Amino acid sequence: MSRSAQLIFDEVTQWHLIPLFMKFNLLLGSFCIIVSCYLLGIIGGCFVPFQLGGGYTFSGDLDNKGLDGNVLNFILPNGVIAMGCFGLCFLLLNVWWKWAESKVQLFIKSGKKLEVNIIEVDEDGELWTGEQEEVGWTTIIASQK
Repeated sequence: MSRSAQLIFDEVTQWHLIPLFMKFNLLLGSFCIIVSCYLLGIIGGCFVPFQLGGGYTFSGDLDNKGLDGNVLNFILPNGVIAMGCFGLCFLLLNVWWKWAESKVQLFIKSGKKLEVNIIEVDEDGELWTGEQEEVGWTTIIASQK
């Protein structure tokens, strides 16, 4: 993403400008990933203890170190919830990115100008004077107001 697109993105995705349904989308996605991580990391019991070798077989009975011919028998109910929450979070995050991308494109097409004041501070904590300065391959020119 270019610097100007990033600045526009930052402007159009400020919390007070986001509609209620998108705020709900972000909060629900956050809740889903928290639940998923909590189940996988703290509570556990998401998957059947299973390893290759050591007498474990794919076709053996569930009671006898096997998966009874179905790989999905590896996943316990907590695992279904954790993976479902992760999948929902992923979906909601994609909805957010598509919405935000559309808002950036709308802003660009509108022809509005974005006013940005760049205030630089040097290593000593003093305001930068606004002269041209070489930073790596980039030349920064800013003005103070």
